[in-house]
Amino acid sequence: MNKILITIVLLFIGFVSFGQVAQSRYITIKDGKSNEFLAAAEKKTQLYNSKEGQTRFYTFRITTGSRTGDLFRARVEDSIKYFDNTNPKELEYWMNNVAEYQSSSNNQIWWKANNASYSATNESKPQIRTIIYTVKSGSGNDFWRFRNRVKIAVEESEADIIMNVWNCFSGCDGNVVRVSFSHSNHDELYKDNNIEWPKVVAKYNELYGNGSYEEDISDLDSSLEMYGRTTVHMERIDELSSPF
Repeated sequence: MNKILITIVLLFIGFVSFGQVAQSRYITIKDGKSNEFLAAAEKKTQLYNSKEGQTRFYTFRITTGSRTGDLFRARVEDSIKYFDNTNPKELEYWMNNVAEYQSSSNNQIWWKANNASYSATNESKPQIRTIIYTVKSGSGNDFWRFRNRVKIAVEESEADIIMNVWNCFSGCDGNVVRVSFSHSNHDELYKDNNIEWPKVVAKYNELYGNGSYEEDISDLDSSLEMYGRTTVHMERIDELSSPF
């Protein structure tokens, strides 16, 4: 049994190369306390998250879906070992000045899948469209085949796309993956979907064979749990986020 488990893990690692790590949670602001929360969280960000060497936090307001109005807040580190470097004064400040205005979900930890992520520019873009997948056990190969191939197709096509893929390491129900696309505004979102992405599809079929995009997308769909795909939109709150 242990040999089987080790084999599965090694196969999974072969499909995914990990990079940055993020710890995230959802925050619900208490009714009537939005101004108080935002002011307190902004001050905390200025004190503890705005300078080089300080903890990096990024906060987004969810604009669609069942969590509309809630916040998605993530701490991002280059290695999981840096989660050991926690500033007690920073935590104390949040608990004493911010926590009373909000409730939050349990934490989740995510690894960035480097070989499935691509950015055409270093520019920071505030609007995010995130597709949240839940992958069936034993179906990771079909899922990651498409995600890894499409990253190569994006790069080879020189499409103006920012695509970040995060795989849940802890705290999720099932095998959960977040695929996020960044945009400057709604017009750019439209162009990415209708002008840039067709370039990716054409390059994908050129690289992997005619019809391979549709075939691999079908395999990805089959790799998901029932209702294993959710799409949400978010907007970054700069006042509650570290510099990029």
